[in-house]
Amino acid sequence: MSSESATSAVRVVWLQAGRSQCLDGTVARSNNSGVALELPPGTQARWQPQDRVMLVRGSGRERLSAPAAFAMCRGELAVFSLLRPWKAFDPRQSPRFPLHVGTRVQPDDSESFLPGTVLDISTGGLSVEVKVPVRAKFVQVPLWLDGYAATLRCEVVGTTAAETGTILHLRFHELEPAQAAFIRNMVRAIAEQFDTAGQKHAA
Repeated sequence: MSSESATSAVRVVWLQAGRSQCLDGTVARSNNSGVALELPPGTQARWQPQDRVMLVRGSGRERLSAPAAFAMCRGELAVFSLLRPWKAFDPRQSPRFPLHVGTRVQPDDSESFLPGTVLDISTGGLSVEVKVPVRAKFVQVPLWLDGYAATLRCEVVGTTAAETGTILHLRFHELEPAQAAFIRNMVRAIAEQFDTAGQKHAA
């Protein structure tokens, strides 16, 4: 990895136990495949290997974001692998925010629940990784945020094979007003971390 200016600040944003979390760091090294961040003194990494996060840098029209996976700690550095390149962040385009939270998926053609992991979410849908293929057209997915819960009916619009299972690409289907408000609040809680990151970097 190449070295960057010590003034290059990056915020790490993620959702844990139904709450939006963030941590600020400084870029020590970076290249097209990863970023090593120097964390504040005395701060310990809060992630496990392969946990999904969103990295945010810059402010205003120069704000960039990139989904990443935590790789390791190397001394005082937290190393992340970029899952996609940095790109301009525009909240008007219903961006998907990475998560790493457990859930259960119930296909319409089954009475059983499959354990799964939510990988990302937007106001329009989400991605969930499960261990076995799902053939149903619709599924039910429960989510939790700040003590509230909602079970959401979703249409399976695509699937992607993964090393540890299958990723379901889901679109929210005919949500009740309260369910739609729940999703907006969840996405807004994460988006606020982007906004405050921009304010910090612009300071």
